Amino acid sequence: MTRYLLLFTGILSALSRHSYAISCRECSSTGSTSCTGTIVSCAPNFVCMSLSRTHPEEKERTEFTRKCGDKHLCGKSGVFAITNQKHKFSITCCESDGCTPPIPNLPLSNNTENGKNCPYCVSTNDRSCSDTGNMVCTGDENICGLFKMEASVEPYGTTDIVRGCVSKGFCDLGTWTMKSKHNNVKVEAICDASTALYSALTLLILPTASLILNVF
Repeated sequence: MTRYLLLFTGILSALSRHSYAISCRECSSTGSTSCTGTIVSCAPNFVCMSLSRTHPEEKERTEFTRKCGDKHLCGKSGVFAITNQKHKFSITCCESDGCTPPIPNLPLSNNTENGKNCPYCVSTNDRSCSDTGNMVCTGDENICGLFKMEASVEPYGTTDIVRGCVSKGFCDLGTWTMKSKHNNVKVEAICDASTALYSALTLLILPTASLILNVF
């Protein structure tokens, strides 16, 4: 579970897609909404990004990050819940050289049952995820969702899948890919608001070497 949540948070902090390269500040802090660091040159298609995220297995510890990131993720904010653990994230961006993105506001906590039940499971290095059971959804997490990451790192490949209750903001992440000299990563946020999940699916942002405190 911990490995997967770290993977998820990593993915949210390092992707990109822009036609020109800018420079952004890169830094991180814990329990604060500010940090200091160096100015780095971004890859083409990246923007300056601020990311706030929680680590549910560490008493809702909040981590704040500034770095280059994928424009596709700008403005996204949501929650992914597995049993009684909630992973929250919020992302803001700006697109000029050396700019400072606004401080992201995390979704508010709400543990009131909303009447939705979803299957949940966690699977690593596998293309399927057998349901562990059903969980009761709370707050704005009223959609059954699946998060899948396929990473190809020469000469190996891995697939990680997790499913549970999610908010619409999580669904808005959609599908994206990241390619580098040695890594190819495909990430999918898949949701089904009507029933449960697509039950038979085969399954960022850093190099997989970190899989993951630094990737979303």
